[in-house]
Amino acid sequence: MEFFSVGHNTFDTQGFPWADSILSGLEEGPPCGRCGVPLLGLTGDVEVSLRPRKGTAWPDVLGCGDYPLFIVSGRVLKAWREEGIGRPPHHRVFVVGDLPRGLRGTSPPDYYWLDGARVLGARMDFGASGFVGVRFCGACGNRTDNVAATYGRRREGRPYVFVPGSWNGARLFTTDLSPAKFFCTDELIACARKHGLTNFRFVPVAEGDAVENKGLKYLA
Repeated sequence: MEFFSVGHNTFDTQGFPWADSILSGLEEGPPCGRCGVPLLGLTGDVEVSLRPRKGTAWPDVLGCGDYPLFIVSGRVLKAWREEGIGRPPHHRVFVVGDLPRGLRGTSPPDYYWLDGARVLGARMDFGASGFVGVRFCGACGNRTDNVAATYGRRREGRPYVFVPGSWNGARLFTTDLSPAKFFCTDELIACARKHGLTNFRFVPVAEGDAVENKGLKYLA
């Protein structure tokens, strides 16, 4: 069984639009009474607007810059269900406002953001993964670490390592690293290849963040 980090590949592909603003559905709550971090919350369906001059074709995975949402098309959810991967908790994403010139006259597919907080499937071995000084707020659960030291270790190419025995067998899952950072098994790659699903970025966990990696070329 091989594990990969998974998300959108908009930075290393051309022709796909970019959601640069969340117009509704993302709310900021009061700061945590213990750690002082303002709590951001997603409340079901969201509305997004696109960058004005980017995009000529609709992808199956839509990148978002306002908040790290993992947004997939209805085709993706259908393919995952057909291949026995499952159907993770999700909510609608509505594209509103003017479309980029290259997409005018078309309609976006049904998009959905995946609720990573509800698909926790493994625990991260933070020490082995190069994270330094990791702490969790006992009140809100917010994770912090020594940013400078962690950056220094992670840039060395540290892999993502899961605590042995903590993976629950899910094909798509998050960890206690972040509900916005998704991981998957190679079954998702096979599914994306079989169904021609576009704009996925799969990177082996052994390569860590691998910023220079353009993602696995899974489509012919």
